[in-house]
Amino acid sequence: MTAQFRLTEPAIRDIEQIADYIASQSGLDQGDRFLNKLDVKFIKVVKDAITLLVQLQLKGDRSSLLQF
Repeated sequence: MTAQFRLTEPAIRDIEQIADYIASQSGLDQGDRFLNKLDVKFIKVVKDAITLLVQLQLKGDRSSLLQF
């Protein structure tokens, strides 16, 4: 079984609504900053997950690998 990470449609809508709210209250630059910070966090989560999977594979730890 391979690991799958995805944002659901409701989560994407929530993020868009939050960004729109921030933009309406504080300006477009703040809305963009919010989305850019989320991008950075999502990229870090994916990189960390890939690093962990590679480490588990190198160790040959199949039981932990299957939990992903």
